[in-house]
Amino acid sequence: AQYRPTQETWEALHRFFESLLPYLDKPEEVRSYLEWDFDNFKFIIHELFIYVIAVLLKYERFLGGAYLVRQHYYVFQNASRGKESIMRYSVFRDYIRSLEHRNKRLKLRRLSLRADLIEQRSKSSGLAFEQVMQADLVLFIRDCLDSLRSEHRQRWWPETLLYAHRHYGPFELFARSQSKQYFEKVRPIFD
Repeated sequence: AQYRPTQETWEALHRFFESLLPYLDKPEEVRSYLEWDFDNFKFIIHELFIYVIAVLLKYERFLGGAYLVRQHYYVFQNASRGKESIMRYSVFRDYIRSLEHRNKRLKLRRLSLRADLIEQRSKSSGLAFEQVMQADLVLFIRDCLDSLRSEHRQRWWPETLLYAHRHYGPFELFARSQSKQYFEKVRPIFD
């Protein structure tokens, strides 16, 4: 029997990602810290969100992907600091200063160490890097569309697409979307 996720599945996944938000910033009790002390969490949570979307796209669970990108995420730390407390999924892609510092310090001259790390780590993930890039592109397009529909600024940048030169032709999702029937299944992700 094939597993069919329910609405409760998507809600649980949303709550899981929302529970990760405190790790994107310093805990309240921490007084002394460097700006990049929590960058490892930022990287892992960003990568995890891309991977979840990639898996949902791979197995054509488009309603699950649509649910995650439509939902807003409550950031308790922001509420307690007088900042905007309800954020879109783009909150999971945050600037990682430590990677920029490493790139400069070691004179690596890389365009994106984040993209390099995600690409290298994908080799042992069981998921083709093309699927990761495809998910990153979908998240970017959705963020562009959301930014056009609201006053929010665009925050998602598809860094993994630095490796798109290795992929010829359209990504599978977009190639299959030439069929109107398939596109109707994909369309909820973009609203």
